[in-house]
Amino acid sequence: MFIAENIRSMLRPDVDLYVDDSRTILWKPPRSLVMRGVRPHVRDCLRRLADGPAHIPELGRALPAGTGTAALARVLDEVGHLLEHHVLGDSGELMRVLPHRRLLLCDTPLAAPRTPVRLSRFAYGHAVDGVFVLESPRAAAQVLLTHRTAGGMAFAMAEPVTPADLADRLGLGLGVVRQLVGLLCGLGLAEAADPPMPGGPACDGEPVFPEEGDPVLDQWDFHELLFQTRTRPLSAPPHRFRNVHPPEPPVMPPLPGPAVDLPRPDWAEVHRRDPSLTEAIESRRSVLAPADRPIGAVELGEFLYRVARVRSRYGTGPGVYYDWDSRPPYERTSRPYPSTEHCHELELFVSVDRCVGIPAGLYHYDPVGHRLESVGAKRADFAALAADIGRSSGARPDVHFTVVSRHQRVGWNYASIAHALTLMHVGILYQTMYLVATAMGLAPCALKNTGDPHLVRRVFGLTEFKEVPVGAFALGGMPDRLPPGVAPGRWQPVNAWGPAPSP
Repeated sequence: MFIAENIRSMLRPDVDLYVDDSRTILWKPPRSLVMRGVRPHVRDCLRRLADGPAHIPELGRALPAGTGTAALARVLDEVGHLLEHHVLGDSGELMRVLPHRRLLLCDTPLAAPRTPVRLSRFAYGHAVDGVFVLESPRAAAQVLLTHRTAGGMAFAMAEPVTPADLADRLGLGLGVVRQLVGLLCGLGLAEAADPPMPGGPACDGEPVFPEEGDPVLDQWDFHELLFQTRTRPLSAPPHRFRNVHPPEPPVMPPLPGPAVDLPRPDWAEVHRRDPSLTEAIESRRSVLAPADRPIGAVELGEFLYRVARVRSRYGTGPGVYYDWDSRPPYERTSRPYPSTEHCHELELFVSVDRCVGIPAGLYHYDPVGHRLESVGAKRADFAALAADIGRSSGARPDVHFTVVSRHQRVGWNYASIAHALTLMHVGILYQTMYLVATAMGLAPCALKNTGDPHLVRRVFGLTEFKEVPVGAFALGGMPDRLPPGVAPGRWQPVNAWGPAPSP
């Protein structure tokens, strides 16, 4: 939080303040912050911040003698993520700071007038409700550039520039520019060049910035760091779309056209021949190699039945619940692999190349009817997808699964963390596929490339951003001889099993 003379702070408009005899409650949907033992005069300061922008040092100076500004500072540090800070200039507000988390109460350092500065390579701008917003996954806050002068300054900082040069370009006082630049640097949205070292690169006239050559940051791409920092659970208000959009059904509607009913395994027979869980885990291998014998419809049917079928479903209609008020917000399913809130947004689209009893072609697995629905693709589409699978995986598996996420199914309930949850679900599904295939003696392999997204969408009839390819998995018969890359003899044993130590 910043206490320069031209910065005014207030509680965010969507924060409600409640005070009773023992508690001070600040409510920002969907969560509340409850504080106890807040002194009455400090409560008055919070009420003042709820009424509109105020200069925090003035609030501290207005406290009665003996109450101490330290108590106010502690409370403001606690609620720092609920404040917004207005940076003012001669022509009105220049920018507004919205913290993501608590910011320490400190003076804003002024940028050196002749030191080059530039925006962080992780900084990005976008429009929100008609205002240009500057933020970064490394920053503790986002900055609303509410005045065109501040926007022009940010644009000019895309390349190295000194605050003195910025002041000349923008027609602003050097003191104002130094403070604005210092604020952006302090928040992590911009950085100042390192001081030149004797004999270093800067001696040749090129400034060197801290992010350049950093061994940690070098290995983070912009989009990966943004995804990592913006998809944490605390950033996702639950049920954001409950009264905005209807929830998606738990399964895709049936596709028109022919379908192939799959055999269902015999429960007793599976129990009789299955290895133990430990055996399946320990013998799991990724095998992407052709086998002399292709898999058959019985094996594919058992695999899908044990991996992805709908075991049961329950809805939201009358009569389903003993307690009507305890019904879930949307219909759910139970399947062999877990999924957050039973949303099960993943669908399996199947490309069959070699499978005894099932014609080669493209299908969608119906987890309720336990059948393969033909997607009605043309033969040329099948050939194009088979060729793309071969290029991306280096092989031509008997059966190739494209894992597709129905984003609205999980996004309706989880908003900004929806895609992160989907990727977790893909990992869970992969492990289930691996263990079932290993138990059945088949050759499984998760693939790192889902193929050409435009081709996949066209061939399977997917809608962009609604149905998103998020994984690929190959399945085939186990070859008689494993290729060298997966042969156990190529590996050096570590932590091998052995007899239990004597007590």
